[in-house]
Amino acid sequence: TRDNDLYPRSGRYLQAKAAIAREELGSDDNYSTLELEWNAYRPFGEHHVLAWRIAGKVADGDAPFFALAWFGSGVDLRGYTPGRYMGESMIAAQAEWRWQATPRWGLVAFGGTGKVSGALGDIDTDSWLPAAGAGVRFRLIKALPLNLRADFAWGRDDSTFSLAVGEAF
Repeated sequence: TRDNDLYPRSGRYLQAKAAIAREELGSDDNYSTLELEWNAYRPFGEHHVLAWRIAGKVADGDAPFFALAWFGSGVDLRGYTPGRYMGESMIAAQAEWRWQATPRWGLVAFGGTGKVSGALGDIDTDSWLPAAGAGVRFRLIKALPLNLRADFAWGRDDSTFSLAVGEAF
């Protein structure tokens, strides 16, 4: 129910992805993955948006490293180098405040926490990993709500800088 795919200000977004790899289907591996994400957006006045997200992933079987759950890419937290925290299951929750200060420039502040662990039943045995950060937005075309984003984020023992087109979620 998002009001816009590029810069949502209101509504919700739910996505589920499943993948199955089996030798009998021509794969070199036997595993399956399930990813879920839920985003919500709420405007505050004309220039402010509060966005929040809950995401998770589970990998089952003999999954190769690229199919595992990990922070630093995909449905996760900013502030972690990809591959530093990997496992068979992951859960993350984060919130982001967005302020469109001028027609071309905006600022964001974000924070969240999550876990990466072994099998799904083990998800509560690892410590929570915090993340927080801030960013600058530049509207590429005045008539189209598409931003270039520059985010600096801090994790428990790492920090990252990312430059990308479009919002993080």
